[in-house]
Amino acid sequence: MIMHGWDRLRSDAEYGDVDRKLAAALERIAAGSRKLLRAAALAEGLSTTQAELLLQIFLGQREICSPAALAQRLDVSRPTVTDALATLERKGLVVRQLDPADGRRRLFDLTLQGRIVAERLSGWDTPLVKAVAKMAPDRSDTLRALLEVIAALTDARVVSAARTCTTCRFFRPDLHPGAAPHHCLRLDTPLLNADLRVDCPLYERATS
Repeated sequence: MIMHGWDRLRSDAEYGDVDRKLAAALERIAAGSRKLLRAAALAEGLSTTQAELLLQIFLGQREICSPAALAQRLDVSRPTVTDALATLERKGLVVRQLDPADGRRRLFDLTLQGRIVAERLSGWDTPLVKAVAKMAPDRSDTLRALLEVIAALTDARVVSAARTCTTCRFFRPDLHPGAAPHHCLRLDTPLLNADLRVDCPLYERATS
């Protein structure tokens, strides 16, 4: 029997492998995301790592602005972060300060020019956000599913810098009946799927 067109596609061994297709789709999205950030960084005369550091300091909490904490957040080596911060300091975009709580530790903050550049960089993902907005109406369920993928990758030690609800020790999934099924012990409040955070400043990693 000779198969043509759609029948041949349906007979492909990979046709039913939806999991692999989803993984490939996520990788394609990730590649596009990296391209967007790289282009935004180049427009400011920065490397991708330098741009990421500016954004981390701009959007983050003061306690994550030490070189060690920033290296952990970006999942890169400490020397990589140290070199990038030194370059940003020479460019007049960041300034180092002593930690008032620990004089042995250095923290980094943005200069006025650094804040202006970081504000411009903060829109790097606008095309991605607009594309996501075109997805199916209940995007909160998709968010929950993707956070579960991140949790699984964290357990497998593929992802080490996640600060998501689904990997946090304060998160209790599906604890309540009704529209807000989850619970955050830290905030002592029920959570909708749409309330789940991808990067929470109150995060503490759950222990196995």
